[in-house]
Amino acid sequence: MITPDKPHSPLSLVEIAAIVAIIVIWGVNNAAAKVATEVLPPLLTGALRFAIAAACLIPFVRPPFPNWKSLMLIVLIGGPLHYGLVYLAFWLAHDVSPVSVATQLWVPFTALFAFLVLGERLSRFALIGMGVAFLGVAWMTLDPHAIGDWKGIAVGVVAAGAWAMTTVIARRTTSIPPLKMQGLLAL
Repeated sequence: MITPDKPHSPLSLVEIAAIVAIIVIWGVNNAAAKVATEVLPPLLTGALRFAIAAACLIPFVRPPFPNWKSLMLIVLIGGPLHYGLVYLAFWLAHDVSPVSVATQLWVPFTALFAFLVLGERLSRFALIGMGVAFLGVAWMTLDPHAIGDWKGIAVGVVAAGAWAMTTVIARRTTSIPPLKMQGLLAL
């Protein structure tokens, strides 16, 4: 086991505040998306989100664009396909919570796709965790309070699969800086 030369220092107040801010922003994101899709069509909501992101990230998008074929897959699957499906899922559902949970299946989908596409290994515990995650979403969907949102949940699961595939392709395409990748996704 490798041990660091010096112990980790405790987080500063600024670092803690930054972590809390990120958690709050991510937490509010799905609720804001649900509210937006009740007022605007889902694809327009997604387009507006991308326009705002593009305005912020355009300075980071400059040539060269290495691995452009993989990059195009990342941009198309992770951009309009994934987010179009996410906003459609929020629009279809009455309650944002089950759809938000279903979209988190991108984590076990990523492990599955990494196994299938990249040849990564899955431990027994990873397989059990994936099974629990998928069964948990299925169980949640059958709950009397969520059954009416099954279409939104199903679309959210497909969106999670799209994001997982984007993640696996991006892992294979390591030469693109993260902000450049996010900027290209926004365009």
